[in-house]
Amino acid sequence: EAAKSNATSWISCLAWLRAHKKRESVDFPPLSSYERWLVDLAQDVGLSSGEGVVTPWAEIESYLNLSGLELTMWELKTIRFLSTVYINGLHEFADEKTAPPFETDITQEQREAAAERRARESWS
Repeated sequence: EAAKSNATSWISCLAWLRAHKKRESVDFPPLSSYERWLVDLAQDVGLSSGEGVVTPWAEIESYLNLSGLELTMWELKTIRFLSTVYINGLHEFADEKTAPPFETDITQEQREAAAERRARESWS
């Protein structure tokens, strides 16, 4: 779960930068080599499908079939979750006045809970 939490923090930072169209250098959360691999894989698969759409399972499956990668169910769900975090982050950080996720007092657990809540709301 620590890998998922750290990767989520990293993706939240990326979403903030892209929502604000920033190209500045920021201190992204440090990642282990496995966490970096998950983040890179999520970006390779695609963090979004079109404008503001979470990457569909079919696209993830297609990527895996073409690449020959075999992932665990946890890794598959994490890749999809990172896409959800990214899309939710783009919406959450759309307001130029929104502080970057790395400069707020909101804990990562609170951010993840809010991202999961928004994901569930968008699916219902």
